[in-house]
Amino acid sequence: MDTTTHIDTALRGFVDRIVSEHERRDEVNGDIRQIYGEVKEAGFNVTIVRGMVKEARMDTEARHSLYQLQAEYRGKLGLFADTPLGEATVRREIVERPTPFAEQPVHQPRRRGRPPRADSRPMFDA
Repeated sequence: MDTTTHIDTALRGFVDRIVSEHERRDEVNGDIRQIYGEVKEAGFNVTIVRGMVKEARMDTEARHSLYQLQAEYRGKLGLFADTPLGEATVRREIVERPTPFAEQPVHQPRRRGRPPRADSRPMFDA
């Protein structure tokens, strides 16, 4: 009985601690929500501020990696094309575009199965 009581007491202690932490988290989340409300009232774009907070919480190396990938993707999408940096990039990396599907040459259909026999006589008489 002593072991069961100890297990029950330990389990109750863990559950109570977890519930307490959830309550603290709810309070903190409420405070954060309130601050974002203040951000909105001050006239700032909340979505942009959320992104900045996310970036500020990242490790320096991860943040720089994110910036590098974003710049690469923006370049590939042509989002820098109207800036001086983008114009220089476009001049430097002129990419040959693939031919549109409608302009591609038509090939003979591939034959399936075994190649025809050299004597090419029918296997059955008709």
